[in-house]
Amino acid sequence: MTAKEKHTLKLLEYLENPENKWLNRTELAKQVLGIGQDAMYRHFTGEEITEIESQALERRRQRYKPMLSEVDKRMIAKAKQGDTRAAKLVYERFEGLIDQKHVISTGKDEPAAINITINRNDT
Repeated sequence: MTAKEKHTLKLLEYLENPENKWLNRTELAKQVLGIGQDAMYRHFTGEEITEIESQALERRRQRYKPMLSEVDKRMIAKAKQGDTRAAKLVYERFEGLIDQKHVISTGKDEPAAINITINRNDT
């Protein structure tokens, strides 16, 4: 196995683990590979590192997907029990709705508040 292949496996193994902090490339080189950033770029092009990061991110998402499912179930249960904050989060997550309150100045004594609902799916 070449050094590049070993480094690729180390990077994937580290980055795909949701328990590990997502590091910048300088820290990846130093902490994960045990080399300097210049040495890392002798093994990989920037595009290759981006591809490794993309693969690792997809694997990372697959690993924490079951955890998110449990969170979603609990949030839905709370919303069904009448928790309005939970209901808002459920609508944001599953329907793409985001309520925003904007305050504008009318030039009079009191500002006017405008409530806007944005559907993320329309943008």
